[in-house]
Amino acid sequence: LYAAHAEKHGLKVLTQRDISQETRPTFAAWRANAEQHRDAVLDLIGPDELDVFVQSLEILERLWDDHTLGYGIFAAEKVG
Repeated sequence: LYAAHAEKHGLKVLTQRDISQETRPTFAAWRANAEQHRDAVLDLIGPDELDVFVQSLEILERLWDDHTLGYGIFAAEKVG
């Protein structure tokens, strides 16, 4: 989608790659970091918002796993 948008605006896409699998562990790292620093997180946002954050990570993991969302990169150059 982004690559097509870039081409529509005069860029030539040189390469593109789905890196969803490589970024998937980020959610577990965020969860672990929140748990490791639980007291500080609770002081900052409270228990209800921490629960919302953890639930959002679970949602993102499901969206990554069913390919509804993901992460990609591309390289492009200006044409002309």
